[in-house]
Amino acid sequence: MSVAFDRAMGEIDRIWDASDKFDTKVLNFTSIVSAGALAAAALAVKEMPLPRTLLPWESALVALGVASLVAFIGLALGSASPVDFAAPLDPAKLAQAPHHLTNDAGFELAMLPVMADAYKKCHESQQGKARLFSWSLWPLRLSVLCLALAIASYLLIPSPKGATDMSDNKPSTTPVTTPVTTPPTKPDSTPALGPVIVAKGQPGPKSPTSNPPRHTP
Repeated sequence: MSVAFDRAMGEIDRIWDASDKFDTKVLNFTSIVSAGALAAAALAVKEMPLPRTLLPWESALVALGVASLVAFIGLALGSASPVDFAAPLDPAKLAQAPHHLTNDAGFELAMLPVMADAYKKCHESQQGKARLFSWSLWPLRLSVLCLALAIASYLLIPSPKGATDMSDNKPSTTPVTTPVTTPPTKPDSTPALGPVIVAKGQPGPKSPTSNPPRHTP
């Protein structure tokens, strides 16, 4: 085989290798962005304080940012999907022309148009994948812009009047002590010297604390 023919085959191999590396880098980048977005969302839901609810336009920005992020992931994965790459050499067609096996010059002349078409098809497919990935970066930029604006507005705009602070609804850790009220004690009706039976028609017993009557001469 001539050196020019080998170099032409090498160019097609180079496009195939570039496509494989491109797919790997796109998948890695998409996975990093997706994992970072999920981690940030989980952290924002669980750890960040929520002093107020989102305003309507802030909710719209968050929804647009999430939709743009999903669009980026779809386009990026589409750019890394397999496309129609051509192979310059078809063994089935070579079997139909066995005379090329003994004539290298004739084989090269017959293969040059096929190799040119294969190179053109591979190059166009690679350019299409790169163009689709470049388009996917626009939804990613829009997602970052919308989410950044929503977060900045949420942190900078104070809570409106009448809005309830969600932190006030949390139970207090300080126990509330209720004063213990003791009921008033009733005077003891039981005599100090024990029970005394009073007969009918007789005066009751005198209190031991009462002073005895004084006798006058």
